[in-house]
Amino acid sequence: MQQAPFASDEVLETISVKETGWSKGMIRNVLRTHPQAAKSTVIQENLDNRTNQLPQFMRNQINQGLTIISEKEQMEIDAASHRRTRNRAIREALRLLSSDTYNRTADMIEFLSNTGELGFEYRLAEIYDARNETQLADNILNGIGTWELSEKSVSDYADYMSFRTLMWEWEAVDKNLTELGESDMDLLRKYANQPNITSTKAIALLELNGISEYIERVYFPKIEETAQIADDSQDNNDNVLLIYPNPAKEYITLRHSMMEAFEDATITVTDIMGKTVYQQNITEKQNELVIHIGQLPQGQYFCTLKSDHIMVNQKFLLIH
Repeated sequence: MQQAPFASDEVLETISVKETGWSKGMIRNVLRTHPQAAKSTVIQENLDNRTNQLPQFMRNQINQGLTIISEKEQMEIDAASHRRTRNRAIREALRLLSSDTYNRTADMIEFLSNTGELGFEYRLAEIYDARNETQLADNILNGIGTWELSEKSVSDYADYMSFRTLMWEWEAVDKNLTELGESDMDLLRKYANQPNITSTKAIALLELNGISEYIERVYFPKIEETAQIADDSQDNNDNVLLIYPNPAKEYITLRHSMMEAFEDATITVTDIMGKTVYQQNITEKQNELVIHIGQLPQGQYFCTLKSDHIMVNQKFLLIH
């Protein structure tokens, strides 16, 4: 309790499954003083699956955290905001350096080094590969392999490494990248269908060979249903998750100013009791996300957008 609200997720998850040695009130008190517990799918599932169920009024007290940003969460949000500001500055510096008439590769390497950001690490490795400094590139990529990555990031890493190996093999046989055979094209299609940085390289090679079938899917809701869109002036606030229409009938559209930057985030919708009724991973950059919710009972729901960089939540009303 003295650590509240800074206990780790692992500690809170362990407490949520305690069946002996802890009273229900003790479990409730700890989870209640950590608002992030209510937003954890793992903890909510642990509570649902307990043999010794907590009374509903205790679950309701814990679930008050769905509408509260704790001091710990705010610190994480602030840290993520500073990190995004730094990363934007780095990207702008790289843009200016790459457009310089002089070779500024050494300066670019200096900017990219020791950022601790996955995307910048890949870019740094690519620079070393382009300079034929393969050992330096290997050191960076092998280092990424030791990071604690999400499941999707692990899959993306595997794609990146196998594609890099494929490019080496093709270079070794002096393959003409503008006249690839059908089997080569099939290999590229497999990479192109994965929403990650490797897919863009595969798509570029496919387009080089006259294949232009990879077009981003766009969803157009009915015009009359978008009439209740929230004030766009809020869109400049990094910590605001916009949900419209609200109240909703069949679908909601989510918009957040950082969604274009996400490569691995989770959308979770919970009901007023804290039960998860919908969850989706965001695996590709996008401006908006449409969720069909017409199958849910009418009532109030909470929507949480969470990634390694930020967590925001907003409530909405579903009517039929």
